[in-house]
Amino acid sequence: MGVLEYALTQSTRATTLVVPACEVKVQARMSSDCTLPDDVEMSLQNDILSAQELVEQDAELVLQTETWVLKLDGFPLFEDYIFLHKRPVQSITSVVYTDENGTSQTWAASNYNLDANRTWPVLFKADNDVDWPDTDSERNVVTITFVAGYTPATLPRMARRAVKLMAAHSFQNSMPVTFGNVQDMPLTYQHAIEHLKSEVYV
Repeated sequence: MGVLEYALTQSTRATTLVVPACEVKVQARMSSDCTLPDDVEMSLQNDILSAQELVEQDAELVLQTETWVLKLDGFPLFEDYIFLHKRPVQSITSVVYTDENGTSQTWAASNYNLDANRTWPVLFKADNDVDWPDTDSERNVVTITFVAGYTPATLPRMARRAVKLMAAHSFQNSMPVTFGNVQDMPLTYQHAIEHLKSEVYV
């Protein structure tokens, strides 16, 4: 097995605004305590949520605490680590696999550690004497459940700034945030994203 095939899904998704609407109003050159019609307030909140998703995609970060599930077609043949494909990672909840007899097994937590300090966090074997378990030959026989994302206290200020800039831009222009059109974003937003991508936040 060369490159491990994997599938990554969210088990829980955070829906809290990382930037309050009043701050976005100020960024959009409005009074922070101004009262907007209910439908406009709802539109603003949707703009903030969309901006959060965009920042997560552009900066390759998880902004809030969420549970993710990584499924693999087996353990590595040669490497002693597994990329978790999300950052930052707070903890590993469990490693479950299907053994050669088709029975589900939970790999003991004493067999592995989390290296959250890398640019891309990894799960690695706790010791050179630890071997990866043998698995069934079917697909998705390894399931790693982990907690990723920042807490409110650890979320980088630059990430908050990027969300605020993008939400205000979208709200002011009365247009939805769309993915993949970074060249059309405010220059300050682009600078914030590049900063977030160039730094390791743990």
